[in-house]
Amino acid sequence: MSALALVAGAGLAATAAAAGPTAVHAAPAAKHVGSRHVGSMISLRQTSRGTVLVGANGHSLYLFTSDTTNHSHCGPGCRKKWPPVTATHLPKAGAGVSRRHLKLIKGHQVSYYGRPLYTYYKDTKAGQTKGEGLLRFGGYWYLVGAKGGIV
Repeated sequence: MSALALVAGAGLAATAAAAGPTAVHAAPAAKHVGSRHVGSMISLRQTSRGTVLVGANGHSLYLFTSDTTNHSHCGPGCRKKWPPVTATHLPKAGAGVSRRHLKLIKGHQVSYYGRPLYTYYKDTKAGQTKGEGLLRFGGYWYLVGAKGGIV
C-alpha cells in the first residue's frame, strides 16, 4: 500500500511540475486585462466631449464616482465592462498630464489625482466616449480631464 501511495505521489508531483511553468507564464497576462493594457503612457486627446485622458492606445479613460481616493470599488463583474488601466511600472505622462499625480495602486491599477482609471469595453476605437455619464455598478462613469476631474 505504501509503494502505491509513493507511485501516486510521484505522479502528482510530475503533474504539478508540468503545470507549474504554464501557471507562471499565464500570470503576467492577468495584469494586462487582455488587449486593453493601456497604462504605459497617459496623455490627452481631443474628443467630441472635450480634452480627455487616454491610454497608450488612444482609448478614453474614465473615473468611477463610487471609488474613494486611490481605492477601486469596481468588483469583478464591473471590471469586465470597465477594465482597469494597469501597468507594471508607473506610466509616462504625456504633454499636459501631471506625472506627479500618477500612481500605481493595489493590483497595478493606475490612478490619477487619486482616482483609479478605467477604460470602457464598448469604446473599441481610439477617441470614442461611449461610457460617458453612464450609471452602472452603483455609481456614475465620467471621462477624466487634465486636472483629474470630470470633463
